[in-house]
Amino acid sequence: MKRFLAGTVTGIALAALIGAALLLFTDLRVTDQSVREEISHALLDGQGVFPCCGKRPSVSVPNVVGSSAEAARTALKDDGLETRFVAPGPGPATGLVVGAQDPSAGTLASPGSTISLYLRGE
Repeated sequence: MKRFLAGTVTGIALAALIGAALLLFTDLRVTDQSVREEISHALLDGQGVFPCCGKRPSVSVPNVVGSSAEAARTALKDDGLETRFVAPGPGPATGLVVGAQDPSAGTLASPGSTISLYLRGE
């Protein structure tokens, strides 16, 4: 019976400690953008630990604005990203370049994410 009570008391103390830590982190608000980016980069650059998978979960979206559609697709594919082209209108899609992209260059995205490329005439 003493062993059971000791285990129960230890379990309750541990639960209280975990609960207090969760309240502390839940109430923590990072409002400074530079601090948020610093925390994000620390986690995503392998300086932090992701217990779920142990690998880098994001890539930085490259800047492909001004590139041909094919060059943009290749650059994104090399980084493990998919492409979705948005043409300016009906008609042939020759001689078009990327006029804008979403998300923008430098944004962190998960591998396999789709990047929308808005094409325009040269």
